[in-house]
Amino acid sequence: MNYPDGSDQTRFPVASPCVQVCRLNQNDVCVGCGRTLQEIAQWTRMTEDEKARCVERAAERHASLSSAGSQGF
Repeated sequence: MNYPDGSDQTRFPVASPCVQVCRLNQNDVCVGCGRTLQEIAQWTRMTEDEKARCVERAAERHASLSSAGSQGF
């Protein structure tokens, strides 16, 4: 993630993508937010930049789950 000043620093706290639909599919991916079980467990220990990247990956995963029409159950 690059910002106009050339830095890679997240400026604000990154909000959790959790939507309170906490169910994992067979691949240990949450069908509510798209994070993996490992990402969920590590969330509080991540830096803001790590959280931002996690949210981006989760959104991509969640979109893939949604577009495939399968949540893996």
